[in-house]
Amino acid sequence: PPATYLRVPPGREEEAYALGAESTLVPGCFRLPPGAEPGPFRIQDIGSQTLVPLLDLAPGHRFLDACAAPGNKTLQALETPGLALVVAADHSVKRLHALNGVDGVHPVALDATRPLPFARPFDRILADAPCSGTGTLARNPEIRWRVQREDLMRHRDRQMAILRQTLAMLA
Repeated sequence: PPATYLRVPPGREEEAYALGAESTLVPGCFRLPPGAEPGPFRIQDIGSQTLVPLLDLAPGHRFLDACAAPGNKTLQALETPGLALVVAADHSVKRLHALNGVDGVHPVALDATRPLPFARPFDRILADAPCSGTGTLARNPEIRWRVQREDLMRHRDRQMAILRQTLAMLA
């Protein structure tokens, strides 16, 4: 089985160590020992946790997570103090539900393949576009038999549309 990783916000590292978790080279990412419970922390793969730091978020930035559900990367971005605006957008209202009521997050249901309805551009945009899921084969081996060649082409077309629309909203 693949390793389980936790997202641990700054200042809560001791709680993670108390669970038996080990820090990794990715700040805020801890490896959970097999069979251990995550406690109050979110499970989030290590690869996923490496994306938000690449945005170089800073106080005053307007941030859009264009394919946000279930919200792990949005919540990781919220660890940056002083962001001016955090918008979590996704086409799935149901999957965005986890972000309802989270302080500082504005969840918006929309289809990012179409022109985005925002009046002002964003300083940083994360577009972790929907894909085939083949990067998760270790956790979902059945994908190997489910994904067809035409699925890859359909995902590529959707990804390109999302990138075009989000690029138009980037400051």
